[in-house]
Amino acid sequence: MTADQLYILHISVHGLIRGTNPEIGCDVDTGGQVRYVLDLVDALDRDKRVRKVELLTRKIIDPRVSPDYAVEHERLSAKASIRRVACGPRRYVRKESLWPYLSEFVDGTLAAIRAQRELPDILHAHYADAGFVAARLSKVLGIPILFTGHSLGRFKLQNLLARGMKRGRLYEAFSFAERIEAEEETIENASLLIASSSNEENEQYRLYDHYDPKRIMVNPPGCELARFGKPPAKRSAEQLALSLGRFLKDPAKPALIMLARPDPNKNILAAIKAFAEPDLRKMCNLVLFLGARDDVREMEPAQKNLLQDVFYLVDRYDLYGSIAYPKTNPPEMAAALFHYARDTGGALLALSRHENFGLTLVEAAAAGLPVASSGAGGMSDILDICKHGTIVDPDDPKATAQKVKALLLDRKTWQQMSESGKAASRANLSWKSHIDRYIPAIRNIISHSTSPAVLRTRPKPLGTASHLLVCDIDDTLTGNLQTIRQFNEFVAERDDLLFGIATGRSAADAIDTLKSWSVVDPQFLITSVGTEIHTNFGRLHQNEAWRRHIQFRWQPDRIRSLMQGLTYLQPQEAAAQTANKISYYCKNAGEATAASIKSLLRKNLLQARVVVSKQYCVDILPVRASKGHALRFLATQWKFDLGNIYAAGDSGNDLDMLRGMVKGIVVGNHSNELEALREEPTTYFSVWPSAAGILDGLRHHGLISTVESPSGGTLS
Repeated sequence: MTADQLYILHISVHGLIRGTNPEIGCDVDTGGQVRYVLDLVDALDRDKRVRKVELLTRKIIDPRVSPDYAVEHERLSAKASIRRVACGPRRYVRKESLWPYLSEFVDGTLAAIRAQRELPDILHAHYADAGFVAARLSKVLGIPILFTGHSLGRFKLQNLLARGMKRGRLYEAFSFAERIEAEEETIENASLLIASSSNEENEQYRLYDHYDPKRIMVNPPGCELARFGKPPAKRSAEQLALSLGRFLKDPAKPALIMLARPDPNKNILAAIKAFAEPDLRKMCNLVLFLGARDDVREMEPAQKNLLQDVFYLVDRYDLYGSIAYPKTNPPEMAAALFHYARDTGGALLALSRHENFGLTLVEAAAAGLPVASSGAGGMSDILDICKHGTIVDPDDPKATAQKVKALLLDRKTWQQMSESGKAASRANLSWKSHIDRYIPAIRNIISHSTSPAVLRTRPKPLGTASHLLVCDIDDTLTGNLQTIRQFNEFVAERDDLLFGIATGRSAADAIDTLKSWSVVDPQFLITSVGTEIHTNFGRLHQNEAWRRHIQFRWQPDRIRSLMQGLTYLQPQEAAAQTANKISYYCKNAGEATAASIKSLLRKNLLQARVVVSKQYCVDILPVRASKGHALRFLATQWKFDLGNIYAAGDSGNDLDMLRGMVKGIVVGNHSNELEALREEPTTYFSVWPSAAGILDGLRHHGLISTVESPSGGTLS
């Protein structure tokens, strides 16, 4: 290993992901993205410029799926592995249901990185949920981000609305609010966006507030050309023949094939309707590889409905004997299918309404199989590169059938397309060509990034501490002198505990306020809404590493100038403003206020965090700054397990500090902004106000056994 070799950490949270015999197409979450990520990891593993490559995904313990997905560390080779982090329910859940648990995934990942005492050079996030995770890891650790969207929410929403679907139902079914905001935040923070096609670059990313073509690289994914380019193993060919023999009267006819998970977007029904045209069905067979299935009745509703429609059309057009749709189709049989279709003089049907890329077209090219395609999205790029297919209109079955028939009958053109596809795919669409563009881009990013300084040994004053307690000041600690005295006694008795505060106030103002309420001296202070960290072991000392860390893309003068045009914002007093915090008053401020300001900033290519609290305060901060990020930065520096951190708050600027593995305490006099935490399993809502609520929360979390009520008596 040499110093210039790379350590790359890929993040792909959802789906069933394993290194051996991946279950591609078994549901809507285990499709092309899983294949893409596994193939990219494999290609990087074989490259000498990489010293370590890991894939981070979700740990799943569920009797309905293989125990492989519960293995925390799956070793793929000497330098490649899959690591699994638990979050949310143990069972397998679809990606739209994972959003409430991703903060837990972030904290679990931080713990894993801290344990290995080695930071990746780059984080590569795949899809919006991984972008959410990577953005938060980057804000704490300072590691740059690559982002591959795979499927972008704004573009998908736009297409579904155009098909007449209702906005409200779509937001509920696909979690578009969470997904689009995660994409906006990831695009804002990423050093580079990797698009698979020119369509994705020019049409899809353009829909986002922080669209910046200078940070987008079109880099088509590769293909396992050897697997699809060479003849299949005899066993796979025999397995395929046996499977198709159960369906087809004359397997020697030209085979039209389609490989797609059961998703309406793949336009499987259009393929059947075109094939049902009399001239085409007489000369061909149709083979559908639609992923693995067992009992259709137990599938998700969208998949079940689609397969029932497939069965209906087969019956309606009486296609028995000329159409095949096997229940299982392992990867090696898919490769054999391409060669079978080529050897019979057939073609691939790729009729999707949209594909970011269209990997099956590349696989067909490698096998020498011509294509009839809708050309939607990235598929047109592949056809331009490989010159191995024809464009058809899936909405016109008769015209599609005529074009496909003409292609099959024109043997000279068919042969030219076959040869062109093989040559062009080898030259332009291998994984080697992909990473030969990918690795120099990473090195360029790293050369312009500052080295993070978070993996430190614990300072001597922290040697005996195993727990951290961090509290907001106003309305969280303050409010009742009697309960503050109880709080002080608890802190003084615990040698294993470090006490700190996290506040919107400046450090000097915070110390004055704590003294006025006779609160015990804190050992660390997170101030100005997470933009400053001070330690207080005998003297106050600012954390310079954090100060430098949050300067990332911070342009306060431009932000102040832009905000002058918003008449509903009134600047707070000069004492509330700092070099890294711009503060305003705003009547009836809420989520809509923050969203509007963030959108304006993004459209002007300004990266910042917008925090609303108390329904009248708006703070604009560096994009890496927040109470929660500062707390996790300290925990990483000091090597504290996040599960041994207790955090108490009462308002919106405490929100991210209370999420994830941290044991959160919401005091009884909290604002409505924290109601979103009701479903967080590690957050406790006390009925008691202020310091009494903190002590009650510590009792609930098991750090103390009894606590005295503000009105007398004890709870245990």
